[in-house]
Amino acid sequence: MKLLLTAGANTDVYDYDHLTPLAAAVFADDNNIVKMLVNSGADVNRLVKHNYSALHHAAWNGNIEAVQLLLYSGARDDDRTDDGNTPLAFAAHGGFNDVLELFIRRGCHVNNSDKSVLLKLLFFLFI
Repeated sequence: MKLLLTAGANTDVYDYDHLTPLAAAVFADDNNIVKMLVNSGADVNRLVKHNYSALHHAAWNGNIEAVQLLLYSGARDDDRTDDGNTPLAFAAHGGFNDVLELFIRRGCHVNNSDKSVLLKLLFFLFI
């Protein structure tokens, strides 16, 4: 990866699943690759299939380290997917309280979703 990035490989291309290298690294929970890509200028706000961002994937996985890195690097925290979900809603859906708390402390809108974040969290707690 380092060799490709040093040689100037494009960090914002899409694969056959319409993922960028950054989105794929976040989806795979590979924080070392995420750091390399972000440090090489990957667009942290690039939207992929269904308007998911790398931050949506990190929140869905409950990957607090990737969430923090992406936010520190300028990722938008209230973008909505095609079905209206925000990264905060994904964190609630997965019951990832540390990620959820981070978004709330940042001032993310808890009602910025077409689905109830509270219901998502309750569903996780009782199932």
